[in-house]
Amino acid sequence: MNLLTVLESAVDKAFLALKDLVKEGILEQESNNSFNFSTGTYEDNSITKKVSVIITETKADGSPEPKTEVLVKTKDIGFTRYTRITVSGIVYRIEEIKQYEGITMLLVRG
Repeated sequence: MNLLTVLESAVDKAFLALKDLVKEGILEQESNNSFNFSTGTYEDNSITKKVSVIITETKADGSPEPKTEVLVKTKDIGFTRYTRITVSGIVYRIEEIKQYEGITMLLVRG
């Protein structure tokens, strides 16, 4: 068993142990509308992806929207394409991405 497999297994176990805190999140790409000249309509080409998340901490830093840390169980997700994540009906802007093997921490505001 290689190190990556061990880490991914540990993340799976942690998310299972913390199942009461795990929520579904939806990663969203910035709106990517295009105009279709043949039909005369706008087409939405946005990309979304469902992920398992745990909100770990919200920091009041004096701004109207506090900074929140969101842990995302990840495997083969290119986070740089996403600009927002929605968790429990709240839309957060992704400000910083810290990727590790099997898990990613997003610093968000919303």
